[in-house]
Amino acid sequence: VGKKKVNNALAYIQEALGVFGITSDKLRTMHVLDIGTGRQAVRFHGLGARKVTHVDISKAHIEQTRAYIKAHRIQNMQSIEMDLTRDRLPKQAFDLVFAAGIYQHLAPPHKGLINFAQSLKVGGRMYLGFYRSGDWRWFIVSLIRRGIGKRSFAAVKRKIAISASFGDAEHFQVARMLDDFFVPAQSLFHPRDVLS
Repeated sequence: VGKKKVNNALAYIQEALGVFGITSDKLRTMHVLDIGTGRQAVRFHGLGARKVTHVDISKAHIEQTRAYIKAHRIQNMQSIEMDLTRDRLPKQAFDLVFAAGIYQHLAPPHKGLINFAQSLKVGGRMYLGFYRSGDWRWFIVSLIRRGIGKRSFAAVKRKIAISASFGDAEHFQVARMLDDFFVPAQSLFHPRDVLS
């Protein structure tokens, strides 16, 4: 979990906490479930969450987050490899479920949403950040996904870093592009689709 990746997560976490009315004092009483790369989990821990559980389907993200936990001797954070469309989260375990940029990558998305919802405690909150459909960008992304196919992740990452961030492989734009190009599923939604 690179420092820049962790820092890029802070703004939208703070915005979400503000919308929910979750203060620093309240966060210190909460068990947070973070789904994804692990950078939000690190931020929630840094912001003082009572407990943080991180889950992701990527073994590499789990190993990276576990290494961070071990290196910093963190006692109240864990990282678990799971496919959230198949593996069940514990029922009513979390005060906050935080899924930024995850929902649209689940196949099928509704199974993940049901899993997230049943894992919330009564009165818990769920943050879903998702990509909007109808943007020209997604047409280009779909063409690139087809062109890349099964090519080497590391080679593509190097090329993206050179072209999008002056060679900085830890830049948030590199992470976004890798997310767009390599995730196994990519569904696009308008906010009203998810709300309904």
